[in-house]
Amino acid sequence: MKDIDLLYGVANNIVGKTLCAFGDAAATPVLTTINLFKDEFEAHVRDGRCTLPAPWRARHAVMAAH
Repeated sequence: MKDIDLLYGVANNIVGKTLCAFGDAAATPVLTTINLFKDEFEAHVRDGRCTLPAPWRARHAVMAAH
């Protein structure tokens, strides 16, 4: 759980505080994802596995089979 907070803290310290636009470009997706899906992140850490049912994961595969 500390890693989720660490990710949020580091990203929050980058956004708006760098001269390079790549700082915001790298940190904003991290902040947005944690803000929208923090419960899911915590469930993965707490349960030690993906908490979504296998049939759902199969239908929504992130990577296409090669």
